Amino acid sequence: MIRNVFRKFYSLKSYRFITKLFSLIVKNASSVLDFILYSVSVAFLFLLFLTF
Repeated sequence: MIRNVFRKFYSLKSYRFITKLFSLIVKNASSVLDFILYSVSVAFLFLLFLTF
């Protein structure tokens, strides 16, 4: 029972966090998208570096 309550509380917190993050992305769409593309490309290069 405690786990279920904790799970519900955690999902509520994560849901609020996701909505805040989404509103921030919508407000600063261009800079956030540039940052996401940059971080994804860096992660991709890092994974390529790890595989070879």
